[in-house]
Formats: sequence, structure tokens, C-alpha cells
Amino acid sequence: MNALNSTGLLPTTAKYAGFALQTLRRHGWRHTLSDLAAECWFDLRRGTETFLPHELDRLRMTAAAVADGVQYQGANPRLVRELLSCLPSIVRGATFVDYGCGKGRVLLMAAETGFAKLVGVEFAPELAAVCEENLRRRRGRAAFAEVKLRVQDAAEFEPPPGPLVVFLYNPFHGETLRQVVARLRQRAQADRQPVWILYANPRELPAFTDAGFVVTKAVSRRGLTLGVLLR
Repeated sequence: MNALNSTGLLPTTAKYAGFALQTLRRHGWRHTLSDLAAECWFDLRRGTETFLPHELDRLRMTAAAVADGVQYQGANPRLVRELLSCLPSIVRGATFVDYGCGKGRVLLMAAETGFAKLVGVEFAPELAAVCEENLRRRRGRAAFAEVKLRVQDAAEFEPPPGPLVVFLYNPFHGETLRQVVARLRQRAQADRQPVWILYANPRELPAFTDAGFVVTKAVSRRGLTLGVLLR
């Protein structure tokens, strides 16, 4: 993990203060504080570190990846649980792929839910290293599924064959997202196997619907769509 330097501290602090105010306006004090408590409890319970955000300019990656990428911020555990609960029970035998897995929070939750085959795709070596450490800590506390980490650009990752459950927390946009969606569509058509997509903070939803994926369920709060399940 990289500490914020003196020149980057002020704008970064202002940015996340703005995020906090936006969250308060959208969700209110009760939900905001409850979500914050859930995030803190997640790490305390597991002995992990998935909470602290990371800016892209403090991570080692290619210029193209930075252009399409989004800063690391762990997905809300409550939202992840709600999205996972939207899946039919038969999907536990599918391979779970987390695009932009960051520090591994969603991978941990998917393993705890019962997925036996998990893959994390992360383009920042620093975040992948934290993810590996978090997985190691969790394995030291309880029986745990094996997780494969792929440190590479998501646009170049080839989804594994067979049924898939894919998770994205708005990790990238632009050409990277278009290539990821195209590969998932090709995989679904080639294998004739189902592909379920859990999309949290679905800001680029048309990229999926234009490719033929259909929203089957949505998680909303106060009129805002927080996440969707696509097939």
C-alpha cells in the first residue's frame, strides 16, 4: 500500500469528503452510518484490510489501464450480500470471476457463500499483493476455497469455460469495458453455458444491455439502483 504524499493529500481528502457528502445526501445518515459500520466490521471479523481506498496514480500500471480505470474502493458488504442473494442456488458450481478484485473483499464473500472456484482479475500488482495477504489471513482462520489471482489487464483476460458468475464494482469503463463485455458475450455463445453478471454501481449498464445481456433483478435504495443481476 502507498501512503499519500504531501502534494496529493489535500485533493485526495477533498475528493473523498465529496464522496461522503454525496452518500449522505443520497442515502441519509442512518444508512450511511450502518454501511460504514458494516465495512469496518468486515475487516475486524476476518483480520483483513479491504477498507482503505487507493488512487490510480499511486499504483503501477500502464497508461492505457489508468485511462479506463477507477480508483480502488471496496464494495459495500451489504450490497454484495444482496446481489449474491439474487443468484439462483444452482450457480454455486459455477466459476466466480471478480473483475477488478482489488484487495479481495468480494472474493472472500463469494467463497464464504459457497463458491468453490474463484478467480480474481486485478491490474495493479500492489492491490493484488494485498489481496493475496488477505486471502492468506482468512485461510489461517477457517477452511477456505482456493482462489486464483490473475495480475493482468481485464481486457486481455480470457474467461474460463463453463458456467460463470461475474462480479464488477464499476472497475473500469471505455475500451476496457467494451472488450470485457465482448469476451463474456462470446463465452456465453460459444459454450452455450449461462453467464450471470452481478454489476454494482452500474454506471455503464448500456454496455451490457446493448450486447444482449438482460437485467433480471435489481437492488435499489431510495429510488436509486445500486446493483443489478444480468443474464
